[in-house]
Amino acid sequence: MTLIDDSAIKYSKLARDQAGIHYGKARTLAAPHLSKLDAKFAPVTKFIRSKVPVRTAGSTVGQSAPAPAKAPAAAAAPVSTGASTGVAPSAAPSAPTSRPAAAAAPSSSNPFTAPKSNAPIGNPLAD
Repeated sequence: MTLIDDSAIKYSKLARDQAGIHYGKARTLAAPHLSKLDAKFAPVTKFIRSKVPVRTAGSTVGQSAPAPAKAPAAAAAPVSTGASTGVAPSAAPSAPTSRPAAAAAPSSSNPFTAPKSNAPIGNPLAD
């Protein structure tokens, strides 16, 4: 590996480690405040927790996939095949055959079309 690759690996690991340390510190410092907040808003948080399902890997192992929701009648319309545009869905777009309109004429007031100067750039640090 090159020096750059080694450095990228080394410092990304260092950054991950430091982020984990600081995350842990922030979590321990915020925990008492969050528990106070949770106690103040106990009825609200209790209601929210009752509405949010708790799923773990153990609760879903061995279960079949959930049944798909029934689509409303309007969604049962056939899928468009591109017949309205006359192009098959698998057809690739084609390049335009006409040439674009002429570009704007060069203008000294427009910095994008102004004539370029070949004069050297002066030293801004020189007196």
